[in-house]
Amino acid sequence: MGNHNAFEDNGFVWIRNALSQAQINTLHSLMPKPHKAGDRLASLGAVANELNKAQNFKIMLETILPDAFPVRGLAFIKTPQTSWTLPWHQDRVIAVQDKYDVEGFTNWTRKSGVWHCEPPSYILDNMIFIQILLDDIHSSNGPMEVAIGSHKNASLNQHEISASITPIKIEPVIGKAGDIFCSKALMLHRSIAATENLSRRTLRIDFANQALPPPLSYYY
Repeated sequence: MGNHNAFEDNGFVWIRNALSQAQINTLHSLMPKPHKAGDRLASLGAVANELNKAQNFKIMLETILPDAFPVRGLAFIKTPQTSWTLPWHQDRVIAVQDKYDVEGFTNWTRKSGVWHCEPPSYILDNMIFIQILLDDIHSSNGPMEVAIGSHKNASLNQHEISASITPIKIEPVIGKAGDIFCSKALMLHRSIAATENLSRRTLRIDFANQALPPPLSYYY
């Protein structure tokens, strides 16, 4: 109950030492090649298999989002050759099998042959994103930062994001390889610049616990 309350209040929770070195090595091998700054995982099956071996993660996931299932996987890498920054934002896009005119689903785009759209807030309210750390992440290799409790503001436009971020406490996502960071989908976050030439590789898996309204379905 304590973890669930903290997750609802703050919008995030850590699972430290969730993965073994062997699992980290396996997940390294699943990173798309050639490496891009950010890329979609072709299949979630192999990642889900490794997560199913992580008992602490399974217990936490069932606590914070019962009946959760993965719906999208992304790989991110920062190296001396592939680094980037991102301003404060929310990730409000899901990937779906096909485009249909369903009320509340807007901003349709097609990326790499896959339809993406912005769903209603009630969908995003019941989603979480997990970050699997495949390298140690510290203040000098370009960590993500999150705005604590910002998920409670629901969907925000850019002006509202700029206005709301100032009074909010900021937390860097810093941890060791094998740690897992779980956050509410609507949490405000940004990515800051790296100041050292060290790799920062992470996998992000999006989880939901409810199907989309027919005929829409997740692409995974």
